[in-house]
Amino acid sequence: MFRKESRMKKPSIFKRIHSKSNTKESTMLGVFVPQHIHLYSSLYSLMNKIPISISIRDVIIEWYNEKEKKMPVKKIIRRISSSLQSDWDGYKTTVSGSKKREFKNYTLMIRTELEKKKIPESSINQILKRIKL
Repeated sequence: MFRKESRMKKPSIFKRIHSKSNTKESTMLGVFVPQHIHLYSSLYSLMNKIPISISIRDVIIEWYNEKEKKMPVKKIIRRISSSLQSDWDGYKTTVSGSKKREFKNYTLMIRTELEKKKIPESSINQILKRIKL
């Protein structure tokens, strides 16, 4: 004879806690971590009855606050623009045709790459306006 499985409730420690996601103020940031970090964060979140994502989000916010003080977004944009300007300066010396046309192609390629990385239009424009022919 077969016994029916009991409908035992899961212990509350396994109760899933949901966090708000996919809002206008937030976006998904995926990352692979070593197994030992995954194990620790899983156990930690289980013990504290919070989703792993909240623990990791807190760490990322703390990292952001520390880094943003030392390197604000405006400074990052200037450094990216400077690097792209250096690349363009090196490339334009090899251009035999219209530098203006090649510059347009170069900036279009940069725009496309930044859009693929989901960089906001305003930041893309700030980066591109600093690059000179």
